[in-house]
Amino acid sequence: SENEAIIESTFRRLLAAIESERESLRSTAQDLEVVKLSTGDELEQMKSRTEEWCYAQRQTIDSQWRQVQEVTDRMRVTEDGQNDEITVSVSGEIFTFSKRCVMKVEGSLFNMMFSPQHIGNLPKDHAGRYVLDWNPKCFKLIIDHLQYLERQPSAPLPRIPKEEKMNFDVLV
Repeated sequence: SENEAIIESTFRRLLAAIESERESLRSTAQDLEVVKLSTGDELEQMKSRTEEWCYAQRQTIDSQWRQVQEVTDRMRVTEDGQNDEITVSVSGEIFTFSKRCVMKVEGSLFNMMFSPQHIGNLPKDHAGRYVLDWNPKCFKLIIDHLQYLERQPSAPLPRIPKEEKMNFDVLV
């Protein structure tokens, strides 16, 4: 019986410890549920703010892209009149070529310069030719190459004489 009393006492302490541990686990589970709910709400708010920010950034990007496209469209020589001949006096030497020739390289100086938006700003001589104060040898190399590209799209770049390299680089 003394053994039984010790066993019963130990058993009751064990049951009390188990119940205490159970209560501790319930409390921890409740705390975790509260943290989970608040974290979920916080994450949802962060997600919402991120989506709003992304939407605003996309609107800004789209607006700026439309502006870039508008500028690009204004700079590009239009298809209308691409077969029109252009006559230019380059430091006194006369060159004649088609608009199509200068359309070959989109976004290039020639493409922009001879576009409908800008061609009117070029000075003309008494004969109605556009006047450019450029190196005629380099200009000829460029125009010849652009005309060659019309016939042979994979044409290699022209050889530039050493003495004209600096002038050529300025034009290109």
